[in-house]
Amino acid sequence: MTIKLFLKQLKDSLENLVPGTKIGSYVFIGINKKDAFGSPGGRWDPKQFPSCEFQDGNKRYLLRVVPKLDKIVIEALHLHTMLINYKVNQDNFIEEKGKFRLLENYKMTVVHGRSFDEVKDAMTAVGYNTDIIFEQDSGKLQIPYIVEALFNWADYREKAKQKIRNNHRTPNQIITPNNTDHMNDKEKSNNTPLNQILFGPPGTGKTYNTINKALEIIGENIEGKTRKEITDLFNVKVKEKLVVFTTFHQSMSYEDFIEGIKPVENDGKVTYEIVDGIFKRLSLKAGSKSTLDFYSAYNSFVKSVDSEEFFELKTKTNKPFWVSVNSNGNLNIYTTNAKNYQGPMTKERLEKFANGENTFMGWEGYATGVISHLKENFKLSDKVEDNTQKKFVIIIDEINRGNISQIFGELITLIEDDKRTGKDEALEVVLPYSKKKFSVPSNLYIIGTMNTADRSVEALDAALRRRFCFEEISSQPELVSPQRKIWELWWKHKDVKWEDDPYKGEENELYGLLGITADFDSDSKIWNKMYAEGRSESQVNYFNHVAITGINLEDVLRVINKRIEKLLDKDHQIGHSYFMSVKSINDLKRAFQNKIIPLLQEYFFGDYGKIGLVLGAGFVRKKDWDKNEDSFASFEFESAANFDEREVFEIIDYTNPGLQYNIKNDQNVQTPMNFEKAIKMLMNKKIE
Repeated sequence: MTIKLFLKQLKDSLENLVPGTKIGSYVFIGINKKDAFGSPGGRWDPKQFPSCEFQDGNKRYLLRVVPKLDKIVIEALHLHTMLINYKVNQDNFIEEKGKFRLLENYKMTVVHGRSFDEVKDAMTAVGYNTDIIFEQDSGKLQIPYIVEALFNWADYREKAKQKIRNNHRTPNQIITPNNTDHMNDKEKSNNTPLNQILFGPPGTGKTYNTINKALEIIGENIEGKTRKEITDLFNVKVKEKLVVFTTFHQSMSYEDFIEGIKPVENDGKVTYEIVDGIFKRLSLKAGSKSTLDFYSAYNSFVKSVDSEEFFELKTKTNKPFWVSVNSNGNLNIYTTNAKNYQGPMTKERLEKFANGENTFMGWEGYATGVISHLKENFKLSDKVEDNTQKKFVIIIDEINRGNISQIFGELITLIEDDKRTGKDEALEVVLPYSKKKFSVPSNLYIIGTMNTADRSVEALDAALRRRFCFEEISSQPELVSPQRKIWELWWKHKDVKWEDDPYKGEENELYGLLGITADFDSDSKIWNKMYAEGRSESQVNYFNHVAITGINLEDVLRVINKRIEKLLDKDHQIGHSYFMSVKSINDLKRAFQNKIIPLLQEYFFGDYGKIGLVLGAGFVRKKDWDKNEDSFASFEFESAANFDEREVFEIIDYTNPGLQYNIKNDQNVQTPMNFEKAIKMLMNKKIE
């Protein structure tokens, strides 16, 4: 078999596949004539060189076979990049004894300047231990086998590519969205920058994504989990103090974030103590060895003495003292038979004392007495857990809203990768309040979010920008597609019957919004197949055949964002989250009235003419002005006449049940408007 014949047969076989055909974990979507990425000089014109599109969960691939150029090209739509640009020739296409092999050539056109040996070493390091991409009989091609082999090869190629990039990465590298989707959780965690900021327009899921990233960093596998399961897992990790979530604001200070002098109340008495802030507490925990189950033992002890006025303990020298539990759950210390009050002993300082830090200068005997009692009676173990082997995450939402220099203080230097504990250039500082040395551990990750609609990335403190990697989170209209809405509805009600009320009511509302019939072809067959496979996002494609005659939220969002980008820029687009909860016409009305329109008013500073260019005459109308009846009050003002010609607009509120609004249709006939017609006009469709 010649190279040309092989490539032609492969191309023809791929293009004859039926959409929906499943090959391993890949689903064939169809022929794609509009998308292409990573092609220098625009060589791969998608119209001239159409590709076969496959999907695997959230991953979308283009497989392009070009016989006249002897090329196999694989591109990743979800990564916006080319994975493979492979020239088939006599060196890598070997035929013998009725079989032919396609061999790896260890050339990477998108990692320039790397030697054959470096590429081969990287491929071996990521687990690709063969020179053979696939071996095939020279007779009839086995398309499923070839497709899986090619995508498997491309996956290893991208891992190797990433490894090479990491070896040559600079500290200030900017990363792109979803550039680790091809990796497993361990690889993602190892590849994750210590300091990163997710930025993008409102509603794109920045905060949503921080939860996923935090869980992946600490080693949790979230693949296949529902959003509720992911959120519940996140809350568990917050309770375990592996993750801390906070939001910056204008009142946030160094004293809140690092340390400061704070008033502390104990039984009605106010004292002032040096209190650790959010970041310092997590840093100390991440860099320490902590006694297991301290709080479990302490809480059990508190419950046992809570009802007693005084509980007797003894110091190491067998000297008695007494404790009681105050309103904050801490211990009050009393000495002598007269029970003289000495002061409070907080549980936080006791935990530190148990871990070897002397937090009770002069009170060591009392603290030792408490810890000894916990060990003897409440199973406080001497065994230690090394937190330095774990990973901790602090999520800072709206990181740009606070005064960065004021909040981070001297720690702006310490958070750099090479300035952290254990690194070659590690630094530590003496904190101003506690006068103790402090450094930032290497297992503490910082994830921030910021909104680009207010140009906050450009205005961000330069010192902070230099120390963080930035990942753009863009609007994803495909997440609100009609097909996905149906898929989500079916899985939400997976345990009920078709005719049950909870499901039927939501089905009627959603199908009414989308304009589809409830009895589209083979719905029960599709569900039976989905249920047997288990929940998978690739199943969204099972609904591609469903005719949508109503409102397509994906198309609406794309159109709105294109217009906003033309009038402003891409930083002011609208995120998909505004449509995520939309399940009915009424939901969509409220989303427009309460979220989208107010956001556009903010974007365009009340310029309703531009808002009209985005939403159309169905949502924005010009108010009438009669120069006689609506004239201004009598007053001498030389420019008064100019205002008579000024146009005034208003927003149409379709949530108002008494709304009466008519507009001329294409036949120049006045027609009463409703929300559905307004959406049609937004999409430049004719109304009756």
